[in-house]
Amino acid sequence: KSQYPSSSRQELLNAEGCSRQVLLNTDYENINPELSPHRTVVLTPFELGFCAERALRTIREDTIQRPTRAKVGCLDLPSEPIRYLILSDSIHRHVSEEMLGERCLVRAIGGCDVRIMTRKLRRCLQLEVDHVCLTIGINDVLESSAIYHIITNYTSLVRLILKTFSPKHLTLCSLLPLSGSRTHLNQRVLTFNLQLARLCQELDAENCHSWFLDLHSLFSESIDRYLSTDGLHPSPLGKSLLQTAQQTQFNFVSVYGGLMS
Repeated sequence: KSQYPSSSRQELLNAEGCSRQVLLNTDYENINPELSPHRTVVLTPFELGFCAERALRTIREDTIQRPTRAKVGCLDLPSEPIRYLILSDSIHRHVSEEMLGERCLVRAIGGCDVRIMTRKLRRCLQLEVDHVCLTIGINDVLESSAIYHIITNYTSLVRLILKTFSPKHLTLCSLLPLSGSRTHLNQRVLTFNLQLARLCQELDAENCHSWFLDLHSLFSESIDRYLSTDGLHPSPLGKSLLQTAQQTQFNFVSVYGGLMS
């Protein structure tokens, strides 16, 4: 059973800031039926014909293409157009570019926070990217900075992404839950995720096609299985779950994004 507090989950589902919810879980009971069906997309691995356990059996370590760490001071992006670009800290380090498809890139930088990613992005030239997925903030949350200040910096980063890449779609991923010695910081994680959902609504009001990918709920279904012993990074099964989530998100937005905009 999910360890995500039910009241917080319901608040997240009902948050005015959650413009479009892509929920990769099987918990239909907590979904507000009053939300317009074209604004709320409920996806489960089973509906798409595969699940994380199957992915774990079929994705061998030697088939996973680990993204090269970005050069110091830049993101080392190609000049040709990109279909799907994941900007992340080390959480997405093992997401396979090859399995996502052609012209899909992962830039997962160990220890990266919002300010570091902003500095790297400022060194990038303008580039055509169809879909940008941003997963960052956990290293900021682990520090003592106020969530308000983190979200302010995060919003500035998002504006810079929109200016640099002019993406047709932008996915903002929630932070994963924490376990072990970091469990006491989960309230900060929840607060950050709620603010992130509200940011999606603001972007949507500006005609930016934004999506909120709730990875927190997905990993909360079985924290002990999906998180490694450090309580922060995905376990082998969690890495497969993350790969499944990213493939699902990319494929879904590619097919249905234009119809739902």
